[in-house]
Amino acid sequence: MLGRFDRFPKNVHEVAVFNYQDPKTKLQQTVLCTLQKLNIKTFALNNIMPFFEQDYKVSFEFGIADGQDFTFLDEEQLGQTLKFSEENELVFLDFFVVVRYHKIDENGKQIPLRFDYHVLRFAFHEKIVELLIRHERGTQRIATQDLVEFLTQQVNLELKKEKLTPLIAD
Repeated sequence: MLGRFDRFPKNVHEVAVFNYQDPKTKLQQTVLCTLQKLNIKTFALNNIMPFFEQDYKVSFEFGIADGQDFTFLDEEQLGQTLKFSEENELVFLDFFVVVRYHKIDENGKQIPLRFDYHVLRFAFHEKIVELLIRHERGTQRIATQDLVEFLTQQVNLELKKEKLTPLIAD
């Protein structure tokens, strides 16, 4: 089923719980749009981890679950998923995310470093959403708690643009 990974791990490394006030479908659509937008952005690592002083860049590749597979969340997939979410009540939105790191050398050239691989689950309940993260492999330059804070901040920015209520940590 679109949005759900059949083999989501039982053991996770981070769980965050948030309260929300707007309709669940609106929140789900905002999460989807936020993650799709993150697929095309690059960030300085110290924007995510303020005390990190080296010149590293970070980019993300989010894929939406569909049974046992993941599909890259591009504009076409976003449109299909948004339509599916309007027609079906979704309890979970599961994602595979690759966190890509690049070091910038003295000539400004990007040098790729080892990537991190995570599985995320947004579990939607009545007025509560849980974010579960499992780090699958990689060096884990960004701690799971920092990843939660970054994703929450990005979703809240998008909620604000849509004139919706931000997520509130429980």
